[in-house]
Amino acid sequence: PNILSGVAIPLGRGRYEIKVLPRDMGRFWIEVVLTFSTVPDCASFPLLKGKEPSYEGYLLPGFPFSVDVIGGDSIPLEDRLCQIQDLEVKSVYDGMKVGTWRVVDKNNAQSHQRGLSMNTTKRTPITLRGYQEGYNSLGIFADFQPVNCNIIRDKDIGNVSYILDSCISNQLQNKDVRIIFIGDSVMRMQKEYFEEAVNSSRVHVSWICIWGLIPAFEKLISKMDEMRNSGEEVIIVVNSGLHDISVLCSIHRKKDRESYMPEMFSCVEEYRSALIRLTEYISNYPARLRVFQTTSAGWMKWG
Repeated sequence: PNILSGVAIPLGRGRYEIKVLPRDMGRFWIEVVLTFSTVPDCASFPLLKGKEPSYEGYLLPGFPFSVDVIGGDSIPLEDRLCQIQDLEVKSVYDGMKVGTWRVVDKNNAQSHQRGLSMNTTKRTPITLRGYQEGYNSLGIFADFQPVNCNIIRDKDIGNVSYILDSCISNQLQNKDVRIIFIGDSVMRMQKEYFEEAVNSSRVHVSWICIWGLIPAFEKLISKMDEMRNSGEEVIIVVNSGLHDISVLCSIHRKKDRESYMPEMFSCVEEYRSALIRLTEYISNYPARLRVFQTTSAGWMKWG
């Protein structure tokens, strides 16, 4: 299945033209949502009273409806690697032309059994309620496939381990390297993937969870200090974004916050202060390379 980007073109007097560009045969469901609602001001979070909006939009009457796409003349793809200009999106229309998101896997697949829940064999279910309240995504993995070029991928390279090991050997001059991933469960998945891709005994990989950032900060410092002055070359990859904001701002996390936050506070200001503290600590930590990984807002729930 595919996830298609659509464009709504205003025609005046409340009329709109909807454009989508399917590139594969099959049945597609068209959904049109009016993204208008009374959204609380960001500075008012966490909400003390009232219901927190779980989805800021309204499905229009008559939607969704299905469209069957039959075969036609295929457009030959160019056999070349993508350049940055091939992937740039400069307008709402470019999203339809640049490429397609294809669903390639799901969280409930057997291949994702390992490592889904740390220190327990119980798997976290992907549920409708969890999706609506922001606890889990749709539970799917999507792969972006450009239209007019090819993205080089690890499975296409061949021996990924050899390339990474050679790169590390050339750059670090036979020193041991410690790669520290700091973030939520997504960062843990990156850490596990990286471990599988590197065979060198000189590469040591760690993951430090910062659940909500503020309650985990002292634990973060403690673990980082344990690895300080180890004689290893250190590379740090850190992310704090949508997940930590949810832990600090969502009404659904109120119970979790009782142990470390007062009832009334500004989660925006607290997150800003905590993020500054985190970046200052990482900036002063002895490391060969420090990378702040930005948060992708392309969660399927939000489009």
